[in-house]
Amino acid sequence: MSLEFISTIGPWNKINLYTDSLSVLEALDTFKTSKQEILAIKNDILEMSKEKSISLHWIPAHTGIQGNEAADSYAKKATTRPKIEKIPKKSFKQLKNAISNVQIQIWQERWASPTTKNGRHTEKLIPTVSIPTKKFSNFIVQFLSGHGRFPAYFVRFGRSFNIKCPCGAVGDTLYYVVNCPFTEKYAKKKKTNL
Repeated sequence: MSLEFISTIGPWNKINLYTDSLSVLEALDTFKTSKQEILAIKNDILEMSKEKSISLHWIPAHTGIQGNEAADSYAKKATTRPKIEKIPKKSFKQLKNAISNVQIQIWQERWASPTTKNGRHTEKLIPTVSIPTKKFSNFIVQFLSGHGRFPAYFVRFGRSFNIKCPCGAVGDTLYYVVNCPFTEKYAKKKKTNL
């Protein structure tokens, strides 16, 4: 914000900027940095240095230095104002998180939408989307996706006309895992192994 203000003042060409944030000054002095906020400040200073001479200085905080105490006082007063006049820029990490949250929200809305045709079976089993990927065995993937060597799957893709399990019920993945008497012992075994 100080640099934004400096860019608005015309005739002054020698600027001394004082701060009690030693960590920021050290970060600005470091050759290598991956922090987007620091890179942005460095770029702003470099751009302004074409027209103005800018010197950065550190002053210790809370030691009675008049200018620093006044700055702290104004900062405290600003926190009691009824509305925010100046919103600070978001950091790269904050922007990245905000974009990610919006993307997940859109994905979740599409995933849960009854108008979406694909993935309905999987959505019943995994109703909430998430970015971290989970690793499953190929058998679990068949169960979660509804794809595999099941009568309902074969009928869906025109490979068979018989949708029934040998026990007489509709042979889809959920039925085989939960209710089928022929696969009951495997389902119990899987539950004990989980």
